[in-house]
Amino acid sequence: ASVTSDGAGRPWVLLHRLGSKPPELFTWRDGVVMRDLLSESGTSVAGLAVDRKGTVWLTVPTHNALGEWRGGRLTLHPLPTARALPIAVVAAEDGGVWVTEWDGRKLARYDGAGKWREYPVPEGEDAPIALAFARDGGVWFSTLLAYDVFRLDPASGAVTRHAVPPPALAAANSAYGACAVPTGEGAKDVVSLPASRHPRLYPSPPAVQLESYCNTGCHTWQRVEQAGQRRTDWTATVDRMIDVNGAPLSPEQRTILIQYLNATYVRGQK
Repeated sequence: ASVTSDGAGRPWVLLHRLGSKPPELFTWRDGVVMRDLLSESGTSVAGLAVDRKGTVWLTVPTHNALGEWRGGRLTLHPLPTARALPIAVVAAEDGGVWVTEWDGRKLARYDGAGKWREYPVPEGEDAPIALAFARDGGVWFSTLLAYDVFRLDPASGAVTRHAVPPPALAAANSAYGACAVPTGEGAKDVVSLPASRHPRLYPSPPAVQLESYCNTGCHTWQRVEQAGQRRTDWTATVDRMIDVNGAPLSPEQRTILIQYLNATYVRGQK
């Protein structure tokens, strides 16, 4: 599942096992393989990091927690947000440990002494995926399906957006990968999310359909609005959502949605 190294250069490997068996944690010391079962974690552990003191940190989605592995024992530190679904974990030089909250749509910092601070991603953005640290203390992160990267100032909580050039063939969207919603005991079913505002031409039937089927646990419908700045034809995108992501659209609904998107959310149209 994950691999990292500690300050001594030793590799650490997290291994998931088939069935309902607990994950295994491996490292190598003086040529000897050290193996431990993470029995307290359940069947799913996601991220893996080692801090400067040699403590191993893991994200444990099944318990909505950050795991601290020290002295052969796993201690769980629950996240403040319920069902946050923590995925990535990175240990910072200042001793803090950061995780991404897939469902919580936040970054979270654990100070190592029982205190958390959470930072929401910008409104309309989806699950945070990866993060890295700048030398001045800033935190860079990416979000699902966005063509931008973001920089967080932990002191103020301010987030700035930095555009990344989109693929040249953004309209021919069929080459994009699927929305990789995490699976396992910690993942929730894809459900509609509360709408902070409605699509264009709402409450016309196509707009209601867009909000009902495209405002899900995978992404908000506002992602459609952002993606529309790079689209001239939505056919390939809608077909990918049906064929790859399993969007429950009938042939008639597919046609209605494509016509609506091509009329209202395309490049150059405000």
